[in-house]
Amino acid sequence: MLFLKIFRIKIIQRLIFNKIKEIHKSLETEGISWKNLYRHPRILVWPSAIFDGNYELAEFIYNYLNSRPINFSVHLRDRYFATFEEVVKQKRIDLIKIMDRDYKLSAPWYGIEKYASQTSELIRTVAKHGFVEGIDYFLTKYSYEDIPFNVLLQRAVATKHREMVRCLLDHGKPKHAYGRDIIRCNDIEIYKLLYLHRSREFKAEILHNILTRISLHFIEFMYENRSDKSVDPFQFYRANLFYILIKQDSFDKLQFFIKVRESVCYYTLIITAVRFERSEMLRFIITSRNNENRKRYRNIKTAERLRNRAISSLQQYGRCDTLVEEITNDILNVKLS
Repeated sequence: MLFLKIFRIKIIQRLIFNKIKEIHKSLETEGISWKNLYRHPRILVWPSAIFDGNYELAEFIYNYLNSRPINFSVHLRDRYFATFEEVVKQKRIDLIKIMDRDYKLSAPWYGIEKYASQTSELIRTVAKHGFVEGIDYFLTKYSYEDIPFNVLLQRAVATKHREMVRCLLDHGKPKHAYGRDIIRCNDIEIYKLLYLHRSREFKAEILHNILTRISLHFIEFMYENRSDKSVDPFQFYRANLFYILIKQDSFDKLQFFIKVRESVCYYTLIITAVRFERSEMLRFIITSRNNENRKRYRNIKTAERLRNRAISSLQQYGRCDTLVEEITNDILNVKLS
């Protein structure tokens, strides 16, 4: 009896004659009963019309639903986004454009404003599945203010989706700063993209993450690709950079920064290397201390105090007495600036 009632609905008739196997399969997959299909036939048939390319039928269903009481709109919303997600999974850019262009949901649904805008929700869905062509379509069509840019970028970075990151950065506007979650990235190639697009935002937490977790290769990349060669990419890093490098025993990074820094206090480096018992680093620091970038102290007393602390540290460092004696005598003969 129920089947006969359903069969009277013309939309269902068309699909039953043309797609009887697919209907049963779809109902089983979606967990939809014939009873629910009878109650909301157009809502359940609409996705099938979209996927079959029957846009005339889809438009009829949609317009009918949009003219019904608000409870139908809520059902339509859920079905709309579920259908859209399936379209995205199949990477059907043609259907994405049609669903975005021709089917606009009424908002806010049920008078509740907790839902994001339709455009924002569609963009999130496309980004979730990493469909770059779909993201490019939305970012090109809609104004930047309608797009949750930072959320999308952070997700793309976290999932290491390089092409998605590149697409977002190509469309992004500088006024939106990177979010803190960007520091979770461990992909050097993505870091390169971020740096080339927005190098001025590499401050504080991001620089610390690079210094402590990212390889020297990327740090060298930052210096090679800075727009102003006179500006140090780490100029906004206020912590004691050399202290951190010596503590974590990053010898390659220590060598690099000693080479590129304009002013280096070698006395402080000697004290720190002795403190953490970094013999190899200590030897390198001692042999490098007369470089042109040796810090020039304006106050002679400050220089003497640091020198005496360095000597005292070396004298207490008993692992290599011969080296300590040689270094101590050598330092005593260094002319203070």
